[in-house]
Amino acid sequence: MLSKHVKSLSEHLSELESFRAPALPPRKAPTVYPSPALTGDPQDNTLSTTQIKNWHHQGFCLVDGVWPNELIRQAVTDLTATGLEPGMGQGKEFPSDLESLNEITLHPRLLRVIAQLLNTDESVFDYRNRSAGPRPVQWETHRLMAGLP
Repeated sequence: MLSKHVKSLSEHLSELESFRAPALPPRKAPTVYPSPALTGDPQDNTLSTTQIKNWHHQGFCLVDGVWPNELIRQAVTDLTATGLEPGMGQGKEFPSDLESLNEITLHPRLLRVIAQLLNTDESVFDYRNRSAGPRPVQWETHRLMAGLP
């Protein structure tokens, strides 16, 4: 008797299949556009407080204008002259034989971005001003917080 009811119930459910709501289309990720870097800030900040909050809460922030356009053009010219394509990899490591790539890596505005994101002073990251002694305690704290070796 129970099997008769189960069969009947399954038949009813199959009839309802055609009344199901259509599946929703897959959700697309929102498009994110870079925001401009600060220029002329009295404290020489490169990032706005909103950009810093995005980095802390979303894990990233896209920023346009950290490096001077002329430096980027010079790096592209240098890479093109070597036959390497601009972009990641292809033997481009730091320090590089290309001075423009080294300037990008150690540019004061980039060091300021790093300092702002880690809430410290950029002199901590400036190898030119570092004595032969141990790294400052601030760097060790941020290194451990970021999970760096």
